[in-house]
Amino acid sequence: NDEEEQTKIQGHATSLRSLLNGRPPLRRLAKNPLLCAMICALYQERLQNLPNERLQLYEECVEMLLTRRDEGRRVSTNYDYPPLTLSQRLALLQDLSYWMIINGYSDVEVDLTDQRFERKLPALSLTDTSGEKVRRLFVDRTNLLREPVVGRIDFTHLTFQEYLAASEAVEEDSFGVLIKHAGNDTWRELIVLALGIARQKE
Repeated sequence: NDEEEQTKIQGHATSLRSLLNGRPPLRRLAKNPLLCAMICALYQERLQNLPNERLQLYEECVEMLLTRRDEGRRVSTNYDYPPLTLSQRLALLQDLSYWMIINGYSDVEVDLTDQRFERKLPALSLTDTSGEKVRRLFVDRTNLLREPVVGRIDFTHLTFQEYLAASEAVEEDSFGVLIKHAGNDTWRELIVLALGIARQKE
C-alpha cells in the first residue's frame, strides 16, 4: 500500500544519506541538483549501491542517460530517432564536447552542432541518418544536450561535458594539448579526469 511504499522510500533515502556521508567526493557532487538526481536514480538502479570512484560514477550516469533511461521505461526511440549504439552515441558526444572545449565554446549554434555530428557519421558507418536527427535524439531523449535558447545547444552540465571531452582527449592521444593547457584553470577538471581515464603508460 501507499504507507508501506512511503516507508520504503524513506528507508532508501536514509541509507543513501548514510552512504554519501561515508564518501565525501560523491557527497560534494550531490550538492548539484542535476547530479543529485542522477545519483538517486543510479542508487535505485544499482539496488541501493553506488560506485566508489568518481570516474565510474560519471561513466555510469552517462551510460544511464544515453541508453538505460528509455530502456528502463520500455520506450522505443527507433521510429523517430536514429537507432545508435552506445558506442556510437559516446563517439558523437565525445567529439562534440572536446571540439567545443578546444574552441572555448560554452554553447553552439544548432546548425554548427548538426554539422559537427554530420562530419562524424561516416567514420561510424552511419550513412542513413543526419546530424540534425542525431542532435534531436540527444536533446529530446538523453538529457545530456539541451536547447536553453532557441537556436543554441549546450551540455546540461559541465561535469558531463568535461568527462566526455577527457575521454576523447585520451582516445585521440591529445596529451600535448592537455600539457599545453595545464596552467589554464578552465581545463583543470578535464585534465584531472583525463589522468584518471588514461592507462599507466600514458
